[in-house]
Amino acid sequence: MNKKQYITKCKKDFIFCAKEQYKIRSLNESTGKFGLIPFKLNPEQIDLLNTIQHQLDTLGYVRIIILKSRKLGFSTLIQALAVHHCQWTRHSEALTIAHHRSATEYIFGIGKRIVENMHGAVGPSLGEKVKGNRIAWANGSTFQCRTQGGSVDKERGATPTFLHLSEVPSWGTGRVKSSVADIAQALLNSVPDVPGTFVFLESTARGAGNYFHEQWINSIAGDTYFAPKFYSWADRETEFNVKAPTTKLQKIEDKLH
Repeated sequence: MNKKQYITKCKKDFIFCAKEQYKIRSLNESTGKFGLIPFKLNPEQIDLLNTIQHQLDTLGYVRIIILKSRKLGFSTLIQALAVHHCQWTRHSEALTIAHHRSATEYIFGIGKRIVENMHGAVGPSLGEKVKGNRIAWANGSTFQCRTQGGSVDKERGATPTFLHLSEVPSWGTGRVKSSVADIAQALLNSVPDVPGTFVFLESTARGAGNYFHEQWINSIAGDTYFAPKFYSWADRETEFNVKAPTTKLQKIEDKLH
């Protein structure tokens, strides 16, 4: 394909763009050192992408709550999706809220690394130098990671089109003047239910009775528009040892070879 066709395919096909252009940090087990490798989807990520596509096909927007084990690659996938959303959707705003400053910096590093290691001729140019935990493109889109702890009024002023709330049960640490539920709801309400918007709540298990647990129970009961997705290392050799279902993101596994 020529350059124009290649760029168009990157725009319309996240899988293709991720495989061709996105680099992630990974451990080389033979050397014990970290390095950059091409983005490679695992079975859990494939399953989540299928759910995302199903919601886009049926609702036009994405609302998913994820209860998961650690190190299954969901932060990486969601940040890659956020970057893709910003690169190819003008005047979009991707926002991730993490539970701790170190987590904020780590998560932001995923997206920053992807952007900095793409070919310069693919996607829009940056509108300014990357600074803090924010990336701004010349197309008017921004990608930002922040640490929880802001006021309700501040979060009501946000206007994200892509929202990722990470490790929500841990948001209560140090919070005095507002509750986790107040902050989370202010953020969730800031995203309109219109086509092309994305919202992800994700966390590892952190006990019962907290806001995330309540939202998970509600989603299981069908009392919310969030689709519940549960991923465990214990399921890796059973539930996910099957061919991914076919959708418009179909034949994902074929695209990886």
